[in-house]
Amino acid sequence: MARWNFPAKVFLLDCAVATICLAAFSAPIPAAIGETAGAGKDWAAIAKLPDFSGVWVPDVKDQHRREAANMPPWKAEVLPQIEHLLAEEKAGRPALILGN
Repeated sequence: MARWNFPAKVFLLDCAVATICLAAFSAPIPAAIGETAGAGKDWAAIAKLPDFSGVWVPDVKDQHRREAANMPPWKAEVLPQIEHLLAEEKAGRPALILGN
């Protein structure tokens, strides 16, 4: 049985790595964005969205009105606690929250 010398082993290893790299890089490259099948209608749908760019400033007064008029549906066992907290806050005695 013949023994392989070091340069021959390195050469074979290099050939194997080169073959694997060639196989990986010769795979078909996917089409560019916008050229794939069905992408045209996707881009058209995105173009129909409203323009949300710019600076958004919240209307805090409207937010408070909505919070007062549209209370979340509390669980039955929590509702008395929430009503108590709201009544205390309205009376000028807001709850002291520690740990912030």
